[in-house]
Amino acid sequence: MSVLEVVMSSTGLELKALREKVTEIALSTEVAITGALKAVLDRDSELAKEIIRKDDNVDQLENEIDQLATEILTFTKPGVDDLRFTVTVMHTVPMIERIADHAVNIAKHSLILNSQTELFQHRDLLTLGTVSKMMFRDSVDSLLMADAEKAHKTIERDDEVDHFYHSIYNDIVSVMERDTSTIKRGAEMLFIIKHFERIADYSTNICEMAIYMVENRVIKHTHHS
Repeated sequence: MSVLEVVMSSTGLELKALREKVTEIALSTEVAITGALKAVLDRDSELAKEIIRKDDNVDQLENEIDQLATEILTFTKPGVDDLRFTVTVMHTVPMIERIADHAVNIAKHSLILNSQTELFQHRDLLTLGTVSKMMFRDSVDSLLMADAEKAHKTIERDDEVDHFYHSIYNDIVSVMERDTSTIKRGAEMLFIIKHFERIADYSTNICEMAIYMVENRVIKHTHHS
């Protein structure tokens, strides 16, 4: 086997490992989002604590992915498509880690709410959380599958998230204005829905990176025009 063949074989193995690590951190993050939503809806404090405890796993995976991607860029000779994928991963994995942080913050706010009398469970909260989670899942899929069409369709769902966010926000503020004893609980719920909205925003950013990777064009700040 020639030196070039050895290098190409090594690159292939490391890229496979990189894809597997990205899949792993995405799955861990999705589990955290799902659990955080359930912890809020079911007032499940034990589940919230479990999500908080497992956050270090995502941080560790982020470090491993960064190291692996750096090794690919430094010690191997990836082709153009593989090079673009590796660089895109380095930009998007920190976004995934931030999404996991938002899930952890939702869990933390749920712990505070669970120690108090329930404010009320908004009819759109399940939908807001579910759509945000689906956007995250689809954004990572669009990256791993180099699927620009899926990325475009996922970005379009951000308006749906914004609709539910504002609907819940307005209803909570109305309750707080009518009854000042609900202000503390209402504020915690406002934090929670903002974290779900930010998950959707970061998912949109991941989609924008996937589109750039595939189509070699920047669409950031253009899809809402």
